[in-house]
Amino acid sequence: MSESGIISELLVPLCSSLPGAWGLEDDAAHIVTPAGEDLIVTTDTLTDGVHFRAVHGSASAASRALRSNLSDLAAMGARPVCYNMALSIPDSIDEDWLRGFVNQLALDQAHFSIALIGGDTTRTPGPFSVTISAFGSVPEGGALRRNGARPGDNIFVSGTLGDGYLGLKLLNGEIDNGLVSDPEFAIEKFSFPVPRIDLGTALRGKASACADVSDGLLRDLGNICRASKTTARIEREALPFSETAKSIMGANGIDEHKLITGGDDYELIFCVPPSSTLKSTTPVTRIGTIVEGLSDKSPVLVTKNGTELDNDTDVGYEHTW
Repeated sequence: MSESGIISELLVPLCSSLPGAWGLEDDAAHIVTPAGEDLIVTTDTLTDGVHFRAVHGSASAASRALRSNLSDLAAMGARPVCYNMALSIPDSIDEDWLRGFVNQLALDQAHFSIALIGGDTTRTPGPFSVTISAFGSVPEGGALRRNGARPGDNIFVSGTLGDGYLGLKLLNGEIDNGLVSDPEFAIEKFSFPVPRIDLGTALRGKASACADVSDGLLRDLGNICRASKTTARIEREALPFSETAKSIMGANGIDEHKLITGGDDYELIFCVPPSSTLKSTTPVTRIGTIVEGLSDKSPVLVTKNGTELDNDTDVGYEHTW
């Protein structure tokens, strides 16, 4: 595979729906958004062995790379427009694997109405990695932020928690499939996360703060609290778990704390003033309240009778060196 061959044969078709990409023939691209809209930009790098494993398939690697960026756009209330992509390809990646990667990108592009607009390809002696910068649009001044939460706001989360974490454990052979009621459900949640774009756009003008749950509920809600200079009380009994997660809770070292700090949920955690009415076609659950307190304190878990539970020092995923 040559660089020019990869670009002309595999990547150029991914940009065909966006004229401003100019067929990847130039050194840059032209992005046009409707008048009166803001352009939102996000970037994520995913590396084999850290964020996914190439041996688990190229389709999952492609979807996780693109959809993690789309989840960041959703958390800002943005609609996807286009994306840049840089690929670092080692000798261990063959043409069939790369074609599978590109084919999955094409499927996701069609589903989420987004197109490739440029990027770079390079050879590397290290593991395969992909860096994507995704661009989205919101009405001028309408982007959701982390810094607007106020005491009294209700805290909601979409979907269920911990399924992506379980999916990774299953793929890595750290959990026996027989211990989980529906292992394929959890693996699908990890391999093909669903960015909550429709929910994000519906929250414009309603949510006071929003983030996506990529590094674990406590860490990502903690980011909202730090930006808003508040803290949060989470009602333990209200936390939403799937039947698959419930089936293994308490076994194999999997408990509630692991499920809410494991990350890879790609759900939205958001705050809504008590005066606001929230209507959503996406399942959401109220899990707590924003309260006054130290912004550097982790969100507090409380039981139904108000008893505070000690948080483990591990509040979510974070790269360390």
